[in-house]
Amino acid sequence: MARPAGGGDSAEVDDAARARADQDVRGDQGARSDPTPRGGPGLPATRDDRAPRGAHTEAALLDHHGDVEARGLRDFAVNVAVPRPPAFLGEAMSSAIDGLAAYPDHGPATARLAAHLGVPEERVLITNGAAEAFHLVARARAWRRPVVVHPQFTEPEAALRAAGYVPERHVLPGPDFALDADALNGDTSTCGRTTGDTPCRTADDRTGRVPDDEDRRRHAADRHAADQHAADRHAGHDVGTDSAADLVVLGNPTNPTSRLHPVAEVLRLRRPGRLVLVDEAFLDVVPREQDTALRHAASGDGLVVVRSLTKTFGLAGVRAGFLVAAPEVVAACAAVQPHWSVNSLALAAVEAVCSAQGVAHTAEVAERLREARPHLVDGLTSLGFEVTAPAAGPFVLARHPGAARLRLALREQGIAVRRGDTFPGLDESYVRIAVRERAETDVLLAALARLLSADLDVDESDARPVTDDRSAATPHTAGRDENLDRPDGVEHPTPQPPAPHDDREDR
Repeated sequence: MARPAGGGDSAEVDDAARARADQDVRGDQGARSDPTPRGGPGLPATRDDRAPRGAHTEAALLDHHGDVEARGLRDFAVNVAVPRPPAFLGEAMSSAIDGLAAYPDHGPATARLAAHLGVPEERVLITNGAAEAFHLVARARAWRRPVVVHPQFTEPEAALRAAGYVPERHVLPGPDFALDADALNGDTSTCGRTTGDTPCRTADDRTGRVPDDEDRRRHAADRHAADQHAADRHAGHDVGTDSAADLVVLGNPTNPTSRLHPVAEVLRLRRPGRLVLVDEAFLDVVPREQDTALRHAASGDGLVVVRSLTKTFGLAGVRAGFLVAAPEVVAACAAVQPHWSVNSLALAAVEAVCSAQGVAHTAEVAERLREARPHLVDGLTSLGFEVTAPAAGPFVLARHPGAARLRLALREQGIAVRRGDTFPGLDESYVRIAVRERAETDVLLAALARLLSADLDVDESDARPVTDDRSAATPHTAGRDENLDRPDGVEHPTPQPPAPHDDREDR
């Protein structure tokens, strides 16, 4: 598999980034006259260094996921809604063990899933988690202008980069991160703009090399074409769809904002020649699956919906998901899917999920989240956090000027929350926090209250409004690299210079 454009071997990337970050920290500490950590009593110092600019750091940020932050700690970082698969799923997978000598046959599970969803079989493809679905779509066509709506789960962009593309970014503005189809459609109609000096690559350019003079000449030509396109539109000329985005990717409800976009707004993203990919990994726990685009995807309306069984059924270690789309899109994705990529245990789980027990489990989880989420939101708000509302997923996005040091201090107390600054469009003042049972949430809230009452020294630089905050910017399609100027890697329980990891919390 090709590495993201500009990338290399992940171990070399990690080592190089770690060495540069360590050097930055040593230099910064050496220049200080005051050895006291800036975090104040009971809090570790936040890192003052910034990740080295470049594609290596960007790839490491996109590849960072919450599971690596939660290992061995009380887990509020990973957004799996249950701690273990329900008993009926365990029994179904146990029954499949005797058949493991045979190659997987996805036919029966596909038929069962299609009947469960009420769509024809040729419009469903079972995948190795939702993450595989993103990679299949990235390779299904030669995309001209792929656009990813951020902040959102980073795997779709990582998949496009691995396929040789540098997708453009449309960043939704905070604090509510609401989708505005008009803003996005207006932005992507002149997609000659690219990220920095890196042109949007196509299927003919999958070398992963850094931009050279030819790239820059092509970039300048793209900008000229975009300007001409805008002039033609202003003059009322018919410019067609050649320069429009032909792939738009968004989540609903979105990870990490927990924002549920109205399906009517999602449908307004459709254009002739454009495929809209909607990541609905968390929509099964939205009451009555409100605002799902699945039926529209099944009818061939220029949509593909990706779902995951990982989160609601506790199957992150098994890898089970699926996509629903028009038959030609499903066929194109199936053509690039490796044989037997979905194992027999996962296929058994898919069939079990479609049972009455599966339906009842989903409803139970949805109701539990509906009851537990307000307690978390109210508690965080009372402690001075700004929580993105309304929240619809099994997690919330919260903002606090001292969030970076609070997160590190929580780790020292054995509690993990998900850092937000690795999501394009967010900075280190954001954390994502999973919704847990009330008693478990009280442990987190009590720990935060203790830390805040122990004199959290939020100095002027920490409390300042973030003037370059991508979440507060006007919606745009990447005019620059949203991942620049962020800490790289993962902080460990002791406040040592962290190292980047390539671990995945994919679906």
